[in-house]
Amino acid sequence: MNFMTVYEVGGLSVTILAAILAYLRSDGDAKKQNAILVSLIGTVFTMLISLRFGVMPQIESHLVLAERINKTPRVLQLVDGIATAIRIADGAGNPLMRHVLQARLDNIEREMSLVTQGSFVVPTDEVPEFAIRLIKSAKSSFFATSYVKAADWWNTSWGRQYEQLNYDARKNGVNITRIFIFSNASERNAAAAYLQTQRSNGIEVWTVMASDVGGRVTSDMVVVDDTLGGELALTPDKGIQSAKFTTNTQEIDALKRRLDLLKASAELLGAAPAETKARDIAP
Repeated sequence: MNFMTVYEVGGLSVTILAAILAYLRSDGDAKKQNAILVSLIGTVFTMLISLRFGVMPQIESHLVLAERINKTPRVLQLVDGIATAIRIADGAGNPLMRHVLQARLDNIEREMSLVTQGSFVVPTDEVPEFAIRLIKSAKSSFFATSYVKAADWWNTSWGRQYEQLNYDARKNGVNITRIFIFSNASERNAAAAYLQTQRSNGIEVWTVMASDVGGRVTSDMVVVDDTLGGELALTPDKGIQSAKFTTNTQEIDALKRRLDLLKASAELLGAAPAETKARDIAP
């Protein structure tokens, strides 16, 4: 149902009032003619005002949107595909298809909203490929933690590729700092040889117990080149959930502060006793 705009309501109200006044102030046969003339003028004026301030802005915004879509073939393709999918789902007569499609479209809307705020989410099944792209993107620095279960990360085929890319990046001048977080001493001892491997390949390796950093650890963190920051959400048994990344400067700075605090409680692998604790290093 279409409702009149405030311009139309206001214009018609003024027109009616003006027509009544014209009728009352005119004499004889001129009463009806003047009232009709004022009504016509008022109606035309109301239509012009409505077009200028009500309809034209909408048309202009639609034209701007259409121009943006037309200049981006990918967007045009997506819009066409979504429109086709909606038409098919509506015509199928199956509410389950419409429900699933609507859920997917809602998810796209949420993703787009995050991107407009400078953030994005990487689903669990996309983490391996993204991790490879992430280390490849590093130009100067890569600061991360590693609490995730080794079987889900370092011991996988893509994890070993990721590890090698770390070493390659280090050879290319990227400063890589990694804080390994362990649940207990036996877990730390079991990883000793592996930690040495990373250290011997130029990675600055720090270690810390989860009990030394305020209790339960729920995520891993990373900051790349001070331009991208992210958190990998972990399950209670340190499995991989989704990861959220941001390009927001304030959020990246907050992640860096958290990493620095964690580093202050950690031990540098291979350091002399006086250099072991980051907090003991002279400013």
